[in-house]
Amino acid sequence: MNIFARILPAIFVVFVCPHAYACKFPDLVPIPDGNTATESEMAAAGRAVLKYFEQYETYTACVESETSALRKSAVDSDISANRLREELAANKINEASAATEELAERFNEAMEAFESRSK
Repeated sequence: MNIFARILPAIFVVFVCPHAYACKFPDLVPIPDGNTATESEMAAAGRAVLKYFEQYETYTACVESETSALRKSAVDSDISANRLREELAANKINEASAATEELAERFNEAMEAFESRSK
């Protein structure tokens, strides 16, 4: 195997894989304290959470699209780079999913606290 064939996978990972990170992770949304927030603050937070969910969907679709494009352009013999790329993409999507679940949980807790004040 010539030297070029050995370093091509490394060059690919260094220069092509970072494009999977061109996808913008959504900014986290501040959630007001449901015990003290006004109705308008909770409504604004609800709109911000919905916007976050849309951005999350865009982000995960972007990561999947980038990974798919890189997979199609990859050298078939470069199994380790393909596995690394797939693992990195899965990690990014898992991180985004965990952040989204945490946001939803925090918002739901704030809403419960807000609604309990009205009873």
